[in-house]
Amino acid sequence: MRRPHPPIRSALARGRMWDLANPNPVDVDFRTIAAGLAAICRFNGSTVLHYSVAQHSVLVARQLPPRLRLAGLLHDAHEAMMGDITRPMREALVRLAGASARKLAEFEMAQMEAVHRAAGLPWPLTPEDAMAVLAADNRVLTTEWRDVMAEGAAPHYGPSREHRKTWPALPFTIRPQPAMQAEESYWQEIASLLPPHHLKPAA
Repeated sequence: MRRPHPPIRSALARGRMWDLANPNPVDVDFRTIAAGLAAICRFNGSTVLHYSVAQHSVLVARQLPPRLRLAGLLHDAHEAMMGDITRPMREALVRLAGASARKLAEFEMAQMEAVHRAAGLPWPLTPEDAMAVLAADNRVLTTEWRDVMAEGAAPHYGPSREHRKTWPALPFTIRPQPAMQAEESYWQEIASLLPPHHLKPAA
């Protein structure tokens, strides 16, 4: 059994608190996740308009078969607790601040595990299911590069030429939603995928 760490409490959207050091499925509130992800802009804000992690997550979910849609919707849910650690920031933390890439990944995985268990999903996903979610995520990324990424952002956040060839853009245009609309879309999506007792607010 994992020994608890001294708590590190962080304020989330809607005024809720989260213990980053001891993520607990009991404390997961999916309405808070919807609000938090809708407030976070993809690519550190390097987009033509506010384009949220919530809208991104719904798009990923909708590229997957029904049994994997919930996993796709929640693949970035941990960012509602810890923010979006972008690729350049992750590199800076490791190279300049002495952070361990392995420890950062473990920290991220602990938040993800709590969310998955709160949703009744297996943790970890099977390698096959994880690859399917990643493939959907990658196709959405290529589409975001084409439709919403700001000029000059591609070298930092954009997919490589090889990535774009392997995971081509989706056959529609992404139109960024305002944060409130993205939050509601995410909430409606998760409400359609989770049993009602999972949607009750955390204590």
